[in-house]
Amino acid sequence: MSSSATITQATVDGFRDLVRHLAQQKGSKARSWCDDWSPEAETGNWNRLSHGDANLKNTLIADTPAGDRVWSRRIAFPATYDSAEATEVTDPSKMLIDPKSNLVRSIGYSLGRQMDDIIFAASIGDATNSVRAGNGSNTPTQIALADYNSGSQVIGDYSDPISFDSVTAVNEVFNQNDLDDEDVVAFIGPRQVRELQNLTEVTSADYVNTQALMSRKIVSGWYGMTWIMSTRLPTGLTGQRDCIFMSRRAMGFHIPTDVTTFCERDPSKSYVWRPYGVFDAGAVRIEDAQVVNLKVADATVA
Repeated sequence: MSSSATITQATVDGFRDLVRHLAQQKGSKARSWCDDWSPEAETGNWNRLSHGDANLKNTLIADTPAGDRVWSRRIAFPATYDSAEATEVTDPSKMLIDPKSNLVRSIGYSLGRQMDDIIFAASIGDATNSVRAGNGSNTPTQIALADYNSGSQVIGDYSDPISFDSVTAVNEVFNQNDLDDEDVVAFIGPRQVRELQNLTEVTSADYVNTQALMSRKIVSGWYGMTWIMSTRLPTGLTGQRDCIFMSRRAMGFHIPTDVTTFCERDPSKSYVWRPYGVFDAGAVRIEDAQVVNLKVADATVA
């Protein structure tokens, strides 16, 4: 047999010595925008005090007025989340790379994404509110976001795409709630990024004073907000998306056990390597006035 017919039996495959982790969100995008708290406790509690009004004193030696400020408490209930893989004892010797460390890294990415799911769900879901009665009894209640300020914290009904007008409506709500100089973040989906790119107000130098565009081509700081694209935002039915606007004071994130990873051998399974990651966390909306849920259509851009 000629050498040309057998040469393929002697060829060598070349491999990159690094593992390519396929496209994915690496870690949490929302955690840094929360009041992150890590006590070792069954629940995380945030005490709250409502505003009060000053009264005109129109007589001398008048009775001291009774204040109308209300104490309340919001509660986060942590739950356990984990992720794991398995690799045979002989796998590292069969591969050019060590799969264990790469599996641990991938597990870490997934746990970070799970944190965003927790925070986003709590931001627009029911919050556990606790107010003690005069006799000391405590009966927690569930408070919906729409219950604040006659429902003005929720804008839209999924029928219209994001627009310049809807963003200004969000800003109006924050202004009505006296957020003053609080930093605000806008979490929007990929479709909303494209919608905004079609708006002159977002892309034209005449409107944005030649500010630099972000990596996703939205003006950094447009309308006084930090814009973050996320594919983890809640969805309603097909073609619907919940965009979340919130300040740093809006959400509480209780994480008694932060992300912890292990990679040990399991004697019960032929001593396979078991990469494993776990954390305990819960989130709660501390202040309804600091969150706006913009319900937009997530359909094809016209």
